[in-house]
Amino acid sequence: KEAKEDDLEEEECEKEAKEDVESEEDWDTDLETEDSRKVYDPTGKAKYLEICQTCGVTPVSYFIRHMNDSELSLMHHGLGPKGAKAVALSLASNISVVKLNLSDNWLNGDGTAVVAEMLRENCYISDVDLSENRLGKKGAKALSAVLHENTTLVTLKLSGNELNDQAAKYLADALLTNNKLESLDLSHNAFGESAGKSVSLAVASIGSLLESEVGTELRKRISQWIILFCG
Repeated sequence: KEAKEDDLEEEECEKEAKEDVESEEDWDTDLETEDSRKVYDPTGKAKYLEICQTCGVTPVSYFIRHMNDSELSLMHHGLGPKGAKAVALSLASNISVVKLNLSDNWLNGDGTAVVAEMLRENCYISDVDLSENRLGKKGAKALSAVLHENTTLVTLKLSGNELNDQAAKYLADALLTNNKLESLDLSHNAFGESAGKSVSLAVASIGSLLESEVGTELRKRISQWIILFCG
């Protein structure tokens, strides 16, 4: 019975969204360009369904039902790069979500790059969890570029992403210019001694970074890593 109700609710969501996009033209995957003729779509629901169809991915009904929530958790949904692209493009204009959990979705570098671009456009999301997504160097570089500009993000979790010393260097450079981030989780990554030096120097120079968490591998190399700032 519950499954049938979910199916009916999903069909209603899709029907409503499709009606919103009847007058729209082909979607544009570039977050930097917006067609002024697009109808008002504050949640991004209509855009999401359209992008899913274009990219050939199955819409996540849970996402459609909870796009108006302030906290949105899509962990363990197996989105992959394409699924993440559809979610990210639709969230660029979303004004409801402030906390986003995309952990364990196999985003890889490509999926992370489009999520990072979304964070460049969205000025409401302040808490993001991208743990366990194999972001790698490419994902770290994309996030670093956004952290140089983003003034909304307060909490960022990047635990368990196979980040190496080069990835740490990208993030460290971003921390030097970002004055909004308060909590950063870089635990359970593949950091070496170079990463410990790069990030610790950045953390030590930022009074706004209130909390920093790293794995055992970095705690052994630099005891000053976990630092609590009073502001």
